[in-house]
Amino acid sequence: MSLTRSDLEAQRIQRIISQSNLGLTVLTDAELQDSIASVLGQRPDDQVWIFAYGSLIWNPIIHHSDRRIGTIYGWHRRYCLRTPGGRGTPEHPGLTLALDRGGSVRA
Repeated sequence: MSLTRSDLEAQRIQRIISQSNLGLTVLTDAELQDSIASVLGQRPDDQVWIFAYGSLIWNPIIHHSDRRIGTIYGWHRRYCLRTPGGRGTPEHPGLTLALDRGGSVRA
């Protein structure tokens, strides 16, 4: 099973997680918008930099105005995020890259 940009735009992952028995909570659209507004409200200039790697670089679902190569210290990429969709199922979650403590990462 592949994960496409249209899957992300259609919130397929959220549906899979909601229907799984993993005990995870998915934010509603209103809760997600409130969370985003809260974070952006803490920024004096309403600008947020996102450290992106993998598909966020080659096929971003977010609109961006700039791209730069950067390094984050204190974090490294590791297959440590269990996912019930894309690389796994609710019964057998797959692993995908995420950021874990320690080291550094450049993207």
